[in-house]
Amino acid sequence: PSFRGTARVLAGIVQITQQLYKYMAGALYPSELELSRLWELTGQRRHAEALAQVSDLAARLSHGHRDVLYLQALNLRSLDRVPEALAALDKLERLHPRCSRLYQERGQCYVKLRDPRRAVAAFVQGVRINPALPLSWQMLEQAYREAGDVGGTATAAQHLATLSQLPPEVVEASSLFSDGYLLPAESLIRAYLRKDPNNVGSLRMLARIRLECRALEE
Repeated sequence: PSFRGTARVLAGIVQITQQLYKYMAGALYPSELELSRLWELTGQRRHAEALAQVSDLAARLSHGHRDVLYLQALNLRSLDRVPEALAALDKLERLHPRCSRLYQERGQCYVKLRDPRRAVAAFVQGVRINPALPLSWQMLEQAYREAGDVGGTATAAQHLATLSQLPPEVVEASSLFSDGYLLPAESLIRAYLRKDPNNVGSLRMLARIRLECRALEE
């Protein structure tokens, strides 16, 4: 009887521990399904719907998750709520300063605010971290040309020419992977491989993404 009672107590402790772990995990990290849905809504330009879901998720999490903050900022900016987007990016920078896309997003915010000096500074900061940001290079080329900066224009054009030699999906996936956005990077690469299943570079990138995903799961 004593043994059975002890076993029941231990089983109860295990159950409570498992429930506590699930609660803590849910408070710290969004699920893969939740993130996939947010990226999907944002990619479909359903910004109001995406923002509602990402805001609910941000309120639930006990810390600033990189993807959640980035998508929150992107959708806020797309809905012309630029000051709120910049506030989300400031928080993202404090937590994840090496995320290049936050600087690209900040640059786009300043473009909307018609502040070219700050926009250029943000785009430059982004490409210094991650050179595979075609949009940032496009904006920089335009800004340098308008300012009469021949050297800057040539540098931006050279980077754009290099990136243009690669399939757009591969460039975007490489950029996402560099910033640690594994889910959208994998989705893009898999979509491209359906068109070009023997592309060696894409197959290698997919393998790297899956390896990184497994490492995070462990």
